[in-house]
Amino acid sequence: MHSHRTTIVLLVMIAVWAITSPTSAADAVPSITVTLNPQSPTAGIQEAIDSLAGKPGVVTIPAGTYLLRRSIRVHSGLTLQGTGDDTILTRPKQLGSKLSAPAGKDDRSLHVENSAGFQPGDEIGIYDQTTVGWEHGHVTVKEVRGNELALDRRVGRAFDPANGAAVINYFPAITGTGIDNVVLSGLTIDGHADENRGPAAVAPRAPKTPAELGFTFAAINLVDITHSRIENCHIRSHGLRPGSGGTL
Repeated sequence: MHSHRTTIVLLVMIAVWAITSPTSAADAVPSITVTLNPQSPTAGIQEAIDSLAGKPGVVTIPAGTYLLRRSIRVHSGLTLQGTGDDTILTRPKQLGSKLSAPAGKDDRSLHVENSAGFQPGDEIGIYDQTTVGWEHGHVTVKEVRGNELALDRRVGRAFDPANGAAVINYFPAITGTGIDNVVLSGLTIDGHADENRGPAAVAPRAPKTPAELGFTFAAINLVDITHSRIENCHIRSHGLRPGSGGTL
């Protein structure tokens, strides 16, 4: 009888500890819902992700159309989820210009023939007649000063108008490097190919060079990732070479 009472008491104590343990609340994964912000370069999505301060969490993007002017950057432990066909990530109409002066690898601005349409917060790609893959530049516009684009970082390599150097507002919709335990779910990425004629419309590509800019501009570009998955995501004409909607 005494043994039976002891067992019941222990079970009750264990149950109470499981309910009241302070670690149960601390271990809960935060969940955040995106509030659409048309003034944000990522329509409010990056702000929701950044509110997690790099910690694991779930960010939900409600149904709607979200205009991106730069990539959404994901971190380890993040679940980014939408509602499927009704959560649409899209990009603006194509903007581009040839460079009007050479740019060195350490330069933090670009001189272009025509800066019309570019604005602070725009992510742009830099390319020339022959660049492919990692050879392209990826920067964000900090300020537009006439036909000079001030950048958030160094150009990274030399680009010369003599080689057909140009800029274009192309970028991955979602990107991340060296991360793990990422889930992308229920998202539709629409590149509006009818409004994005490709880089050759800005500056010609050399013969036998791919017409499109390749994997670093894929709709989803995740590099060196582990224990992650993409599920129920749809990519519509992101303006890339056929079959290259995502890179992992």
